[in-house]
Amino acid sequence: MAANIRVAVLGPVELVAGHRRTGLPRSRLRAVLGLLAFTPGRVVSVERLVDGLYGEQPPAEAVRTLHTYISHLRRRLREAGLPEVLETRAPGYRLALVPGEVDAAVFESEVLLGRGLLAEEVSDRAAGVLAGALELWRGDVLADCQVHGWAHGEIERLREMRLSATEDVLTARLRLGLHRAAAEQLEHLVVEHPLREHLWELLMIAHALSGRQGDALATFQRARRVLDEELGVDPGPALRGIEANVLRRRLTAEDLLPPGVAPVVRQVTAAPVAPAGVRTGVPAPITRLVGRAADLAELRPLVEGHRLVTLTGMGGVGKTRLAMAMAAGMAAGMAAGAGAGFDGVHFVELAQVEDPELVAPAVADLLGVHTTGGHSTLRALAEHLGTRRVLLVLDNCEHLADACAAVAHELLTSCPSVHILATSRETLRVGGELVWRVPPLGAPPSAELFLERAGLGPLTGLDDDQRAALSLICADLDGLPLALELAAARARVLTLPQIAERLHDHFTLLTGGPRTSPPQHRTMRAVIDWSYALLDDGERELLGALSVFPGACDLTAAAAVSAEPDVLDLLGRLVDKSLVTVEPTPSGARYRMSQTIRQFAAGKLTPQRRDLIVRRHAEHYLAFAEKAEGELKGPGLGAALDRVAAEHDNLRAACTFGAADEVALRIAGAVWRYCYLRGHYSEGRHWLETALRHAGAAAEPYVAKALGGVATLTAYECDYAPATGYAERALAAYRRLGDAAGVARALSMLGEIARETGDFDRALRTHEQARQEYRTARDVWGEAFQVEMLALASWLAGRFTEARARAREAHDAFVRLGDKERIGWTLLDLAACDLYDGAPARARDLLLEALALFEDVGFPEGLGWADNLLALADLTGAGPSGASGASGADLGAAARRLGRALDVQHRLGDLCRSSSVVEAIARTLHLDGSHAAAAELLGGAARIRETISAPVPPCEAADLAALESGLRAALGADGYQARHTAGRRRTVADTVTAALAAAEATAR
Repeated sequence: MAANIRVAVLGPVELVAGHRRTGLPRSRLRAVLGLLAFTPGRVVSVERLVDGLYGEQPPAEAVRTLHTYISHLRRRLREAGLPEVLETRAPGYRLALVPGEVDAAVFESEVLLGRGLLAEEVSDRAAGVLAGALELWRGDVLADCQVHGWAHGEIERLREMRLSATEDVLTARLRLGLHRAAAEQLEHLVVEHPLREHLWELLMIAHALSGRQGDALATFQRARRVLDEELGVDPGPALRGIEANVLRRRLTAEDLLPPGVAPVVRQVTAAPVAPAGVRTGVPAPITRLVGRAADLAELRPLVEGHRLVTLTGMGGVGKTRLAMAMAAGMAAGMAAGAGAGFDGVHFVELAQVEDPELVAPAVADLLGVHTTGGHSTLRALAEHLGTRRVLLVLDNCEHLADACAAVAHELLTSCPSVHILATSRETLRVGGELVWRVPPLGAPPSAELFLERAGLGPLTGLDDDQRAALSLICADLDGLPLALELAAARARVLTLPQIAERLHDHFTLLTGGPRTSPPQHRTMRAVIDWSYALLDDGERELLGALSVFPGACDLTAAAAVSAEPDVLDLLGRLVDKSLVTVEPTPSGARYRMSQTIRQFAAGKLTPQRRDLIVRRHAEHYLAFAEKAEGELKGPGLGAALDRVAAEHDNLRAACTFGAADEVALRIAGAVWRYCYLRGHYSEGRHWLETALRHAGAAAEPYVAKALGGVATLTAYECDYAPATGYAERALAAYRRLGDAAGVARALSMLGEIARETGDFDRALRTHEQARQEYRTARDVWGEAFQVEMLALASWLAGRFTEARARAREAHDAFVRLGDKERIGWTLLDLAACDLYDGAPARARDLLLEALALFEDVGFPEGLGWADNLLALADLTGAGPSGASGASGADLGAAARRLGRALDVQHRLGDLCRSSSVVEAIARTLHLDGSHAAAAELLGGAARIRETISAPVPPCEAADLAALESGLRAALGADGYQARHTAGRRRTVADTVTAALAAAEATAR
């Protein structure tokens, strides 16, 4: 017999004779060797080996197949010079080895020795022996083969011994004074094993001996909470005793680490797994599949109707789990005599197969097929399957894509009734392949999955802060089931807000997956590392470049940022490998990475490479923004807004990247009008104010443009004092530059501020001056704009004849220019004149036309105004409840419109228009008989107007006075005043909330 024999089972199974490692290509061969090695020198019965290989429901040919495996294993052992190691001994087989030749037996022996030394307080030797024993572990027990039955118990026994040995070595290190190092390791261990009290005990002791009594007591409270939530038990006597010693300041090693104390282990026992109902080799799931019912319903006819279906998607999206469920469903249908008529369903797990040459043998091994007569394995498989109608699932093909493609092609062309369902991060590229991308989970199933895996109960049991944190977690993790499950594991020791706070670093948070999972699925970093290792240099370079995009990008942007000449080909390969997804849009394809992959790819960039890519990104979007600026008026407005909106995230990032120089100033100055039209007042203002603070020696034309933009957005948020300052600075800059159109824009903004603050005469004079400046600049659009501004100020001031004439003039001009947004405004101006002049029916027709234009452009402020005035048209002529006037249907319609209008204006930050809408909602309450609530809303609206110094427009004054008079009549003067005063005490937010609730109630 050869010397220096070693069989290793604490990780992938290995057989070493002398200095040569003998390969065992088939997973079942490795499993047989591992099962025998659990008891070296002792006989393992055939019945026990069959149970270890197949579990409770072995195939009919299990014993014959076992004998075949034994024969193959003997041949391998003979080739290794070990002809006598595997013996036949009734009632089974034995490995003629001594315990010292199997790593698991050596581990157990060393652990017993170390524990003896620890009991004798020889701590330095104990620590060394135990650490050496733990170093024998190279992964999980029998990591590269699948076993069942009694073997699971043996595996769990060894795992438990490993964890106990870890506790023992940490105890020894604590006795040696290595307190802080032990505490750091223990913090990780209590997250991985939160129900193990002895780890909590050791962590408390480590903190206490390090002089951190507060941390020790906090650890006790964490342990108490976890044990109570998970097991419904209180901490055991050992934990309580350590807490008592810390509270009494008995903090020596002798107090906290008495000699000879054995660890106390209390942990929850996993629920038993139900055996599979059909002998198909489909793994039985341990957890419930969440959120995939629709996907399964869509997939089933595809799998039945296509010979090759490949489930693709990034790592962690749930391809394997979905394939398992599909295969199990097919198998269940087969057992019931229903379904697609498959003769068999077989699930081949390839995650641990590293050699492409072993793909066909792995399939053959699962099917019990053996080569004879010099035939290849593939030929033997094809002959075995023949004309049988079989569903073969090939799981985790990406690292063996070429070999899997070859196997699939051979079987599909040789066996006319074989169907293959493959899972792979990369497509197989076999003729006839149907690629089905597994989507991430939507928001509701993401939340359901997280809560179920975290054991937190239903969503209804969470408070508002927890719900907000859960929503953030699900969104940030992109609906990836694996990421959600890894994050859910943290809920044992972290609150939901604490988990959400740690999302900035996915790879620290998302660890600690089940040790029974393949290594590449135990952490999110391992998941992506697995894919990254399969990329070539060009693909890696592009992936790193794409990490600069916070959202999606188009092909032009990807090329500009990466500077790759063959970017289209590289992008296609990253899409095929499920690292990048494609989003079809009306303007072309866009490309996106998940947040997790983006963080990973960004982490691979050197600082110099990142700086270069960031600069290219900012320069590309500067060119994009300045080109788009000229398209944000006129006939192409709607399409231009959509193009800019698609790049919103990238523009935000470019403003951040370029904040230290002129780039951010130019980008923000170019797109402020987009921010206005799409309702991003606050964010656009922030971009501009930040850029102006860092403008330094920026060219004055860019500074002036930015000042004009920030003046506009600030004014539309009703922050009139700083808006005036910005507009005046812009005016001065444009005058120095001799830019008449710029002077006109600044004057126009000052006119709008005067209008909103009630100085209508000044507003009209200023807009007239701006009109003359635009005329000087030969700016037709600008001149028409000032005519429309004059119309708006005129009707708000109650000068309807002037307003109507100006609105018609502006309307005709904008029709010639083809600008839908401004045409809509002029129609709204004309409608307002009709409404306040007593022609609500004509006003309604104009407003509906304006509403359609605003919807077409996607202009929220215009939609809010149109709904506001349409509601007033519904209410015109209405009296209080029971009197003649608006019908109940009209009142409900008006309330719905006012609720929508208030929601829009409040989200925009337009408090001036919000106060008018709140007053209109008060009117609906009065008409509905809710007089007290109406009076309170009027008080709240008055408080808003005082806050922003915006009086009631003259056109609305008569209706408001009539409403106040009616409420005084209904409530009495004192009653009205009391309710009005109560409303004035509300905050703006409370007033808006109350008004929205009232509108909703009235609309029912």
